[in-house]
Amino acid sequence: MTESEVDLTLTGSFSIDRVGDFARIDKTKVRWRGPGGDTREIAFEAGNIFLRYVADHQRLLALLVSETSDEVYAIDPIGKPPVRVVARMRRYESNVGLRYLKFVCLDGDALIYYEQGLLRIGLNGEVRWIADPFPLGSSLDVIEADVVRLTSPDDRLLEIDLNSGRRIHG
Repeated sequence: MTESEVDLTLTGSFSIDRVGDFARIDKTKVRWRGPGGDTREIAFEAGNIFLRYVADHQRLLALLVSETSDEVYAIDPIGKPPVRVVARMRRYESNVGLRYLKFVCLDGDALIYYEQGLLRIGLNGEVRWIADPFPLGSSLDVIEADVVRLTSPDDRLLEIDLNSGRRIHG
């Protein structure tokens, strides 16, 4: 699996091998063109300056998210539909500048760590679980075989079961 970040204000476009080409239309919209020539418009309500994706080129699948928006898109060029919103993250609403996001690849799945939670999702777009909200400013400490450990801003330990998303501690 490949994970990357793209600054669309600098590049204007990017490609994900065997999944498609992406071009910025405006500050909220991106156009996807699949390997077969299909096109779809992808909208990120809170903006599309920094996009992140994780892709499996062998399976022709990708997940696409914005650093600041709440939509999670699954891209499957041979799927019906090929582009779809598969989840929405509960993002911090008071100040978009405090939003952040990171992908972690896990055995064919992706873990999305964002300012107020975690989302485990298959590259096909199947949501395994969502664990939120966390205290703003919680930091991801470690991911082990069966648990994710975070520390809240007041130094409390938060533990999330990696298989179910259930809060074990905190």
